[in-house]
Amino acid sequence: MGFNKLSPNSVQVIIYTTLGCLLPLVARGFRLDPAVLVSPVLASVVDITGMLIYFFTITRLLGL
Repeated sequence: MGFNKLSPNSVQVIIYTTLGCLLPLVARGFRLDPAVLVSPVLASVVDITGMLIYFFTITRLLGL
């Protein structure tokens, strides 16, 4: 019931913060520099999820 009331922005913020916490840990696990890896990957993932949420919302609103 509460999940249906999440706005698309809330979903994107949840994804952004989760990845922001996990990506540096994963980078360290692979012995990579977290500062170099995390910023471009996180920005790309947030942009892609934003577009997917937008297109999903528009598709549902227009009934396509």
